[in-house]
Amino acid sequence: MLTPMSKIEIIGSRKHFQDALDKLQSWGKLHLQKLPIEESTSGGPEKAFLKPIIFDENQARDKELREELKKTLEEIINHIPKKTLSAIKDKESTKWIRDEVATMPPKDGLFFATSIQEKVRPLVKLQSSLLEEQSVVSEYERVIKSLLPLISKHEKKAAWGFLGIIIDKRQKDILKPLEEQLEEITRSNYALFPAEMGGNRIAAMIGYEKRYADGVKDLLLGEGISELRVPAEFKDKPFEEAIVLLRQRLQDLPKELEKAQKAISDFFLENGPKILALRNANHDQLLQYEATINFAHSRYIFVIKAWVPTEGIEELKSLLTSKFHGEVLLNELTIQHGQEDQVPVTFKNRLPVRAFENLIKFFSIPMYGTIDPSALVCFFFPLFFGIILGDVGYGGVLGLVGIIVYFKGRKKQILEDIAILTIIMAISSIFFGFIYGEFFGEQEWFKPAIPQLARAHVANTQVVMNYLLLTVNIGLVHIVLALFLGILVSFKRRHTKHAIEGIARLGVLIGIFFASLGGNFLVIPDLMNLLPRVFLPIGLGMAIVSLPVLVYTGGFVASLELISLVGNVLSYARLMALGMASVAFTMVAIVFKDMFSNVVLGMTIFAGVHLFNLLLHVFTPTIQSLRLLYVEFFTKFFVPGGRPYEPFRKIGGE
Repeated sequence: MLTPMSKIEIIGSRKHFQDALDKLQSWGKLHLQKLPIEESTSGGPEKAFLKPIIFDENQARDKELREELKKTLEEIINHIPKKTLSAIKDKESTKWIRDEVATMPPKDGLFFATSIQEKVRPLVKLQSSLLEEQSVVSEYERVIKSLLPLISKHEKKAAWGFLGIIIDKRQKDILKPLEEQLEEITRSNYALFPAEMGGNRIAAMIGYEKRYADGVKDLLLGEGISELRVPAEFKDKPFEEAIVLLRQRLQDLPKELEKAQKAISDFFLENGPKILALRNANHDQLLQYEATINFAHSRYIFVIKAWVPTEGIEELKSLLTSKFHGEVLLNELTIQHGQEDQVPVTFKNRLPVRAFENLIKFFSIPMYGTIDPSALVCFFFPLFFGIILGDVGYGGVLGLVGIIVYFKGRKKQILEDIAILTIIMAISSIFFGFIYGEFFGEQEWFKPAIPQLARAHVANTQVVMNYLLLTVNIGLVHIVLALFLGILVSFKRRHTKHAIEGIARLGVLIGIFFASLGGNFLVIPDLMNLLPRVFLPIGLGMAIVSLPVLVYTGGFVASLELISLVGNVLSYARLMALGMASVAFTMVAIVFKDMFSNVVLGMTIFAGVHLFNLLLHVFTPTIQSLRLLYVEFFTKFFVPGGRPYEPFRKIGGE
């Protein structure tokens, strides 16, 4: 359900404004509303009475310093290693640290942050340089190892210089014209040694008389070929000596890098709790500045308008009374008709329904005063999923995954909700697996609870027809429920004409259905004579009476939309089609298992087909079940466009 909300107005002595703001932020349940200066608490003009709150010089300077502090702290926190960040979050809650930073002026906070920044930068710079050196040395070692056998075959001349290049294999054609230009520039005093490296790269070493160094480098620059960066300490070393030094350096670098990383971690373990606490306190203070633009004041009072969960009004009244002794008052205001789009929306559901709220939010937030479909989605989404997957074995695997995710992700609500949703889907799959009599597609493990729906017996056309009728009848119930909810929502929103149109549409649909059954117009053996023939005139009467009302309230187009309703109902046949596709995959797996004399090979292919089928028929039923809910169901009654509930509270930097 949607949490009932109330519109309130808080009026108090101006001297208590800051204290009231602190209390309201700590309470953390007000959704603030911008106060138009054109309207007052009595409904009359108030331009001469209430004015927007404008920061004075000290407040403006304070806000400016806090913005600068926020940027400085963000830069520092970005350098905290993830493991260290997790380790210090517990220390962050230490009370004495929070009390210390809560009263710290922004100027002092900025001084502290700047001093931390100056200490962090050298540590981070050292770590970055070591990482960069490790990358360069590793690359250079690979190049030399590739080229050394080639170079060793040639005479190395003391007056020669060498440089390395790396090009893409797709550019290998550039080597021949490069040699021609090198020959011209160096007057044939050069050597070019190419060698293929891993991946799609070619390394090459160019040897040349040192007096031609500038010409060679200009040539490479003109061709857009980058010279391989060589560590300075190895630049003038012979190749045999360089490779030994490189390997030694590669052994030393991880130790130096580990030492640098430990220095960073130790530094943040000591200073991190205060940094994070300061970040949180500063962020919450900035939120107060952002919130202040929603308020108004006069010479003596301040006024705040907000939305609050109705169940919290008494608690808020007690809070204000105990703190301000009648000098800050709370008034409840009437929510006028037509203001529903201004009311913030928050859900109030318990598990397991709460786990399905995200599926609603993914579509849209419902308008306040309408219907929260979370409970309906909690029932129908697993139902559709189970009808499609419907296998005890698959359901068991899916349930195991859900349980693992639940215990691994209990600290995060989103993961907990996904886990619960997965477990419910698994239960539905297991339930329908017993109805169909399927365990990884096998029929011998147990008998189906309803033999008429043993869908694996595809040779029995009646079973397949029963499966189709099951899905279409569920679709009919689903669509009729949606139309009924649409009527209910129209009445709740005082759209009487739309409500009557919905009643007429529902009357025509039910009338046609009754007439079809009563008159045996549906040539389906299982439905023949389901209703007495008296339902034929009753159904025709309902349709004849309802159709003119439908045309009057919704126009001629509304009557044509009845055809689309039939299409909506038939759309649920996709549940049967996808379910039969899943059955086909299990049959393929069984055929493969029996086909091979090699048991290991047969079981491997059997497991592979089942794994693919499980992945495919977890993803596909999820998408198609959501489609039926969003497109066929929600469009009949769901009113999108609700405003999310965003309480004014202390959230720190999270």
